[in-house]
This record gives sequence, C-alpha cells and structure tokens, in this order.
Amino acid sequence: MKRIAVYLITAAIIVGCIRLTGKSLGRTEIGSRRIVEAIGLDSCEKGVRLLLQVPDLSKHGTQTGASGGEQKASLYVYEANTLGQALTMAGEGTGEAPLYSQARILVLGRALAQRNVRALLDPFLRRNMIRSDLLIAVADKKAEDVLSVSFHSTSEDASVVEQAVRRGEEEGKNVCTPLFQFLSLLYENEGAACCPVISHSGEAGEAKRIDLKRTAFFRNDALSFVIDGELTQGLLLLNGRMQKGTLTVKTAKGVCVLQIVGAGRKWSFGTGDGAGTPRLRLNVRADLLEFLPANGVNTAPDRDAISAAAKDSVNDLVRRTMEKLYGNGADACRLRKRSRIAAAAGRDVYNFSPTELSIRSVDIQTDVILRRFGKTVLPSKE
Repeated sequence: MKRIAVYLITAAIIVGCIRLTGKSLGRTEIGSRRIVEAIGLDSCEKGVRLLLQVPDLSKHGTQTGASGGEQKASLYVYEANTLGQALTMAGEGTGEAPLYSQARILVLGRALAQRNVRALLDPFLRRNMIRSDLLIAVADKKAEDVLSVSFHSTSEDASVVEQAVRRGEEEGKNVCTPLFQFLSLLYENEGAACCPVISHSGEAGEAKRIDLKRTAFFRNDALSFVIDGELTQGLLLLNGRMQKGTLTVKTAKGVCVLQIVGAGRKWSFGTGDGAGTPRLRLNVRADLLEFLPANGVNTAPDRDAISAAAKDSVNDLVRRTMEKLYGNGADACRLRKRSRIAAAAGRDVYNFSPTELSIRSVDIQTDVILRRFGKTVLPSKE
C-alpha cells in the first residue's frame, strides 16, 4: 500500500508540473501571443495592407499625460497580394502568434472598401479567428489614419474607437454593425449592408474627437454611397434603432429643441385600393430641452403646436432618407423581404424593386408624445 501511495503522489506531482508549465501539453503561453485589439485593411501596390494594433501589456493601465507620453500600442503592418497571405505573414518570423479573438473593431480603408469586400474578408471567416461581435467601419480615407492615432486616454486606442461606435448608436448619431451581420446583409445583396464612416480631428498622430455621423452603404460587394448625419438619424428611425437623439422644430411661437428618449416603428402593407403600399407607423417619445421664443417675446410653448411640428419634421426626415436610400437601390428597410413574407401569407402585396420605392407613395404616420417640459412631467393626453 505504501508503494502504491508513493506512485500516486509522484504521478500527481508530475501532472501538476505539466499543468503549471503548459508547454508539455502543447499550449501557447500568453506571453508568446500578440493580442490584437484592432484590425485595419488598406489598399497598396501589392494588393492588401494588413494593420494590427497590439497593446503593450507592460504599459497597460499607465496614465498618459495631455502632452502625449508613452504609446500604449504598436501597429504592425504587412503587405501582400491577398489578405490570406498577409495573415500568414503576421504569424511568421517573430515567434509571437497573433490572437485575433480579442479584436474589437475592423476598419476598412475607403479605397479598399470600393473593391470586392466579401471576397476580401473571406479568410477571416474560413479561419474562424474573430469574435462574432467584432464591429466593422470604413475610414474616411485610410484605415492606417484611424489605427495610428493616439487619443491620449488611459484605455487602448481601439477601445476608445469601439466605445465611441457603440455609444454613438445609443445616442442616435451613427449605426453600429457587427461584422457577421454586415456580411449576412452583403450576401443578400439588397443594399442593406451598412456601417459607420470614421474620421477624426486633430494634428497628425493625435486626435481630439471622433466623427461617426456618416454611414456607408454597400451593394454588389462594394461601397456604393455615403449618407450624412441627418439622414443617418432617419435611417435609425426607419429601422427602429433610435434610442436617443435631438430634433429641432419650428413653431409660430419659436424654435424648440427636443430630446428623443425612445422611438418605435412598425411596417405593414396596405390592402384593398392601397394594396401593396408600404405603411410606416412611428411612435416617438421626446422631452423639450430648449425653447427660443420668436422675436424675443417671452411666451409659453404650445404643446399641441410643438407635437404637430415635430410630426412634420420626422415625416420629412424619414421620407428624404427613403428617397436617398431607395433612389440608390439600397433596400435599407428590407421591404422587399417583408413583401415576400406578406405574399407568402396570402396577402395581396406588390413585389416592388428598391428603385421603384423612391417614386411610390409610402404611407407614413407619426405620433410624437411629449413627456416633459424641462423638469415638468406632462400628463398624458387621452
């Protein structure tokens, strides 16, 4: 029994040593991996330039002064004929294999985005190396301009960009599109695939703020057109993704600034004489942030007048957004798919094309509910 006990203790010690070292089991230590926080893709003479933003773990969490300080991340650049070759190059010659599963955002250069994006990104999917919630965006010019900039934050620069994109949609300023959702819409080729356009202000290598108000739309696997910040708000309303935002309306008594605190939407199709006509019902909830009386006359705002003006403003914004999107062949509301589903259910629905929607009348009805005037909670109107 004593001999058996000695054997068991010895075996336990050996197994414990193997688990502690990890190398005997063929594992890769974290110190031998390059943790990729952001991925950039640009065009170059060879074909594709791959940019990997890797944080310096030895400086992680250190404070950075307003004058600059130490860089907390390094930018690795690889040029090759294809993305697959560039990814292979990234894992050679350094002894440090890149770890892509921690990447927060993928940034495409503007010139590269005008090429076959679906074929370009195919190696990422085939190698199963990225996370499902990885965000995608298009740089105003080059992806390198975005990934090489320092925001002088205690967080990694990739984290700053990612948080700005996610928070931007919550505030009604930009769309936020995960890569897998983007590619799924790209495969449908209905023009609904979109992502934010990133630009920044500041001197070379430094940035004070990020601008994410514009939205890029893709069709036939390439960048098709870009809409501005105002129409991006219209896009969020059309797709029911507007959680917060501001709306300026004019009334006879003055100018009002409304804070949107929520918006819902419902699409349907008309029946009978209006068979097939798309119908949009919007329900917008807002607070009155500011009221500027006309001609400097101190007067109280008119709740009914503000609601009516807000309805007109929302209807006009949504209609102009649809004209822009569907005039460029982008079925951003996926109405063609909705019509097919309605037709399969036995409804009399017109099977329109995206370009025809720009000239067809869309029945838009908006209900604006004002919750507050400043700190005053308004009673609901029955």
